[in-house]
Amino acid sequence: MNKEEFLFTLRNKLKGLPAETIESAIDYYSELIDDAMEDGTSENEAVESLGSISDIAYNVIADTPLKKIIETKKQNKPKLNGWKVAFFIITAPLWIPIIFVVGIISLSVLLAIVIGVVAVFALLIGLTLFGIILLVYSIFYYVRVSLVNAVFIAGLSLLCIGAGIVTIDLAKKLFVLIKTGIRNLISRLKNDAVKKG
Repeated sequence: MNKEEFLFTLRNKLKGLPAETIESAIDYYSELIDDAMEDGTSENEAVESLGSISDIAYNVIADTPLKKIIETKKQNKPKLNGWKVAFFIITAPLWIPIIFVVGIISLSVLLAIVIGVVAVFALLIGLTLFGIILLVYSIFYYVRVSLVNAVFIAGLSLLCIGAGIVTIDLAKKLFVLIKTGIRNLISRLKNDAVKKG
């Protein structure tokens, strides 16, 4: 694929983005190809070294603020005629409740995930603190009662502390995984919104 084909394909994949974003990306990749060609690389090799056009377009879309994409969509939006307005008004009793229910369900799921993560963290912190308190208690228990019971309680407390620390680390990884999943979902939604435009 030569430079012109590459830039033409990239421009088509970026349709729906603001014009300045498209031009900026086209200029950037055109300059990258020109620089590689000045260093002695052939045009086709320079284009191939950039990678997949789909990946490049995905990254450009992901780096574009959602606000700019929405503003561009609003500007390119076709005007509503009388029939469309009438259709929306007549069908409003059907689609408004559906949108409302979908929104409430989505917020409920998101809230349940957040509450679940907070509850897990609270449980793990509580387990670790319980282990520390139990360890301190075992020292006083040794002074009052017996060494065997104090060692048993100390071992139990160390088990709680260890389990709390290990699972807190796992919970952090789970939190990062959820955060990455939400970020990828937003990127996909942005990508889909641009493709439809």
